[in-house]
Amino acid sequence: MNPIRAGIAETPETSEHTSVAERVAALAPEAEHVAPEGEDEAAPPAAANVPAWCDSLPLQPLMPFDATAQLPSAIPFSLEDYLELVETAGRCQRPDKRGAIAERVPRLLKRLNIEPEAFIAASTTLLKRFGSSVGTPASLTICCAARQVRHLRGMRAAWEVFERRVA
Repeated sequence: MNPIRAGIAETPETSEHTSVAERVAALAPEAEHVAPEGEDEAAPPAAANVPAWCDSLPLQPLMPFDATAQLPSAIPFSLEDYLELVETAGRCQRPDKRGAIAERVPRLLKRLNIEPEAFIAASTTLLKRFGSSVGTPASLTICCAARQVRHLRGMRAAWEVFERRVA
């Protein structure tokens, strides 16, 4: 919540270098990105005040969620509860802080274009349905390539949760 409280970010998913932004990025359907005029779309923006040598460091994986509290090395509640906690805390205005998620901003699942019913169904059996990685079909495909494996458990669940059905 620090970037929101400091007024640097408007929503949790836009707060750079936070675990909630990383988790949400893995969940969000791939959005079409249009580079502003004059910018190269292939070149990612440089992070401010981050030394160049940081790019070579491996990312530390985030702890998984386990609402059943059966895994010793997991956060003992569901991803759904975590996102709701972040969303609710972010909307609370504190007198000693300048930022909060504005009331006009839609709820997190709506912003991410995720079907709430499908997300709730998937979150109750998240570890069983997805395995070691959770995300959009595109992000799971990228994960397969990065791990140099042919298959990754959870692709069907990814299609059910993150791809809107055509009416």
